[in-house]
Amino acid sequence: MSYPGIENKVAVVTAGGAGIGRAIVDLWVAEGGQVAVIDIDPAAAEAAAQSARDQGANAIAIGLNVTDLEAIKTMVPAVVAELGGIDVLFNVAGTNLFKDVEESE
Repeated sequence: MSYPGIENKVAVVTAGGAGIGRAIVDLWVAEGGQVAVIDIDPAAAEAAAQSARDQGANAIAIGLNVTDLEAIKTMVPAVVAELGGIDVLFNVAGTNLFKDVEESE
């Protein structure tokens, strides 16, 4: 299946180093897109980005925890500087809260 309009568009994929995020990275690149692979595991992010580069895509890897607001504030300008902008965000990353509802904020 082909998805018109993806070619050369820049996607940021959180949790892009494995699982659903990695599948999105692979599909995006297969359609000619550029990608910033974001993952809490820097090695997994780099492996996914290297695979994308091996397929001819412009790709970068950034290891960070998406719950760290300061890290996010530095990630966005880094992606823009390296890839020229951001067209779409695939926010696959999530967190778990291991508390009773009464204890959560």
